[in-house]
Amino acid sequence: MRNKLILATLIVFFIFITLSGCTASDTLYISDAATCKNLDSDMKPIDKTDTFQAGTTDIYLTLIIHNLTPDDRLSVKWNYLDTSEEINNTDFTSPETLDANYIGFNISWPDGFPIGKYNAEIYLNDNLTETIEFSVQ
Repeated sequence: MRNKLILATLIVFFIFITLSGCTASDTLYISDAATCKNLDSDMKPIDKTDTFQAGTTDIYLTLIIHNLTPDDRLSVKWNYLDTSEEINNTDFTSPETLDANYIGFNISWPDGFPIGKYNAEIYLNDNLTETIEFSVQ
């Protein structure tokens, strides 16, 4: 009788762990968000930094998106904090479900970014998820 009770408890425990894992793995979220100087062909960061030199014309943002479906929307709002100005807003959608993929964004300023403080606000389905701060010096 005692062995049956232990076996039943273990079965319930493994079922709970299995179901918990399935639920968690379906959650939409981002990880490893960072600004960088460039991206490789897989959208992975090259030279992560939060400080860029004066005269920089391109700034990149990379992140890993987990469980993005075609119904989901990822967007990045770029802000120049010294003037409280939104300088760009970029949306990303995917025609297929992405399990865990790097996604890259960039913003360009042909004459070079003005010296100052900036941020990139990352939104998942219109909800602010993360803010990455960086500066040009």
